[in-house]
Formats: sequence, C-alpha cells, structure tokens
Amino acid sequence: MTLDDLSEMCSALRSAQQAHEDAKLNLKQAAEQLRLLEEETIPGAMQELGFEKIVLETGEEIKCVQEVHCSIPRAMANEAHAWLHDHGHGGLIKTEVKVNFGKDEWDDAEAFSYRLHEQGIPHDLGQKVHPQTLKAFVKEQLAQGTDIPLELFGARPVYKAKVK
Repeated sequence: MTLDDLSEMCSALRSAQQAHEDAKLNLKQAAEQLRLLEEETIPGAMQELGFEKIVLETGEEIKCVQEVHCSIPRAMANEAHAWLHDHGHGGLIKTEVKVNFGKDEWDDAEAFSYRLHEQGIPHDLGQKVHPQTLKAFVKEQLAQGTDIPLELFGARPVYKAKVK
C-alpha cells in the first residue's frame, strides 16, 4: 500500500459519492415526472377527451381511479377528532398511551394501567387515526358524495392513471 494507492481510493470515494448524489437527484426528478403523468397530465387529457379508460396497442389498459392522499395535520388533530366523534366516526380514533420502561422494570410495566399515576411514571396520552384507516374512510366518504372537511384531514383527492 502506497500513498498513491490511498490517494486513488480517496478519488474513487469522491466519485462514488458524486454518483450517489446524482442518482438521488435523478430519482427525485423521475418520481416527479411520474407523479405529473399519473396524477395530472394523463387524467386531465382523458377527462378532456371523455375517456374513462383506454387500451394501448400493447394490450395494456390505462384507467383513471380516484386516490386520496391524507394525513391529519398536528395543529388540526383535536378539531379533526371532534368532527369524527360528532359525525359518528369516533371508532376510527385509537387512543394510545406511551410509556417507556427500562429493561429491569417489567413489574411496573405489567401493572401500569392500574397504577400509572400512583407510581409517578412519565407517560404520554394521545389519540390518532391510523393513516390507512383515514385514507380508506376519506375515500369511502368521497365515493358516497358525503361533504367532509378535507382540510381537517389533510386530504387531497386525485385521479391517478393506473396501468393494467
């Protein structure tokens, strides 16, 4: 091993790092191009032409289906949960208690539900709706034509071109 060998290895490292950064940028650009084609360009063109689906010469079928992107914004969580409760969908909300115990604290962990406050164990109490549950709920409500506050659920319905 010589200093020249080490220098070549360092050059190879820099080249590999640059190739990695270039690949990440290319992937990001390809993902955005894919999103534009799937969610905007093709669904818009198909709607403009009045097509629900088309079949390509290859036999592949392109169909636009409604998808929903959603995630309850933290700042709106209480309001979103209240809306779900008020409209009979409170069952979507899961209550979660998070407690951290050390490896030798099994007895405390086993009895925490009864003695949590008495033991002075730090904990967090919160509620959340699982993302997939929220997505399914919003999609179902939109399909039924129900007027729901999309902003509360961070929901953005899109039509997406799917290839079969």
